[in-house]
Amino acid sequence: MRILFLHQFDLNFAGGSGVYLRALYFALTELGHRVEVVSARRPDQYGCTTYQLPFDFTLTFGPEKRAGERTLDELSTAELQALSLRAADTIEAEAFGDGRPDLTLANHINLMALVAWHLKKKLGVPYRVISYGTDTQLLLRDQRYRNLFGEAARDAERIFAISGYVAKEIATTVAGGKVEVLGGAVDHDLFYPPRTPQGAGKKITYVGRLVTEKGLWTLLEACERVGNSLELQLVGEGPLRGPLETYLSSSPLRDRVKLAGYVPPDRLREILIDSALVVVPSTWQEPLGLVVLEAMACGVPVVASAVGGIPEMIQHGVNGLLVPPGDASALAAAIHRVLNDSALHRGMRQTLTRTTVPSYRDLARRAIG
Repeated sequence: MRILFLHQFDLNFAGGSGVYLRALYFALTELGHRVEVVSARRPDQYGCTTYQLPFDFTLTFGPEKRAGERTLDELSTAELQALSLRAADTIEAEAFGDGRPDLTLANHINLMALVAWHLKKKLGVPYRVISYGTDTQLLLRDQRYRNLFGEAARDAERIFAISGYVAKEIATTVAGGKVEVLGGAVDHDLFYPPRTPQGAGKKITYVGRLVTEKGLWTLLEACERVGNSLELQLVGEGPLRGPLETYLSSSPLRDRVKLAGYVPPDRLREILIDSALVVVPSTWQEPLGLVVLEAMACGVPVVASAVGGIPEMIQHGVNGLLVPPGDASALAAAIHRVLNDSALHRGMRQTLTRTTVPSYRDLARRAIG
């Protein structure tokens, strides 16, 4: 089968949806399918992008953005419609020269879903959509986006949700859409527990975009409350890197926080298994939180905000701890508890080593089945 992914963002700055796409790309390729990707920039560091969108800027959900990015809110409905038509024409010219794909997979109920809809109307290419929650939050917030992208979502063969939480939001915003929970997964060649327990000590790790809604300021406040006993590493890139560097330069945490930047997937496991725990302090309704599953697959306990789809993965006190979002005091107490209660920490690790996290091959088969 020939499969074409449509992704409006830059895979060189892979957030959760980019990680998910890349993993499905390689899983489908290993299963013998011909897989191609349209994204905002080519080449990308993963070698996935085959065709580049014909825009002179990249899009982001916002509100924070990098140089060269524009948020969807900055563009009028007419501009977004024009972009979708231009993208559909470019994809037809460049990707359909040797025949049409058997299936198009649009990442997010957004501009790419609209592009897939245009290609279906003009050329008869069937399509499905994968929703990650950032898109449904946009639909919930503004009727304009429900009007703009709703028909494209409803006409898809299926809308895959990455969690039950996202599936409920799709049902609210896309009446009549054919929704199926695809769920989260990990690459078991990359994420698996060590033969002997590691992560002793007081090292905690955050993995994700450096943006406000990920709860980074709450995390730093919590770490200051915990005191001098811990080390924190922030893995990821984003618009907050500069402000974080400025803050840390005069903070009591400055010698205990490391901004590790982007880390490729094949090196991330080393960081995770060397950590006593992973922290996911999101203050928004996190649709899934792939790092939760990656940490769990490595046998590392997680302290996370009880938001969005995260409680679907974490059993409080069994394989991690849940705290209210934005509550630095509660987050500090949870971090302190896991770091200092050796019996609790050991029990969580033992539970996690008996937990089987789905693989992307399983998801890939379902996505095209």
